[in-house]
Amino acid sequence: MKTTRLVFAALLVVVLLVFSVYNSQPVNLSIFDHQSPQLPLFLVLLISFFLGFAAAALWSTMRVTQLRRQIAKMQRETEPRQPEGASGKS
Repeated sequence: MKTTRLVFAALLVVVLLVFSVYNSQPVNLSIFDHQSPQLPLFLVLLISFFLGFAAAALWSTMRVTQLRRQIAKMQRETEPRQPEGASGKS
């Protein structure tokens, strides 16, 4: 299993290196009136990928937290209730 991970990681590094070499031409980004400095295309793409990944991870974490709270609330609602004053001890 460790060998498979190592081979996969090495392959990924090679693919990223080839990708960066073929996409090294500088590009400018313009957002509204703001111009970015010239950056290599592969860097712009990697930054965009990681920002999208971070946004998806944040949304997913918020959704999981919401669902856990909903489950906890439903479990509290379905628990059998003991009358007040009854401690359950004989």
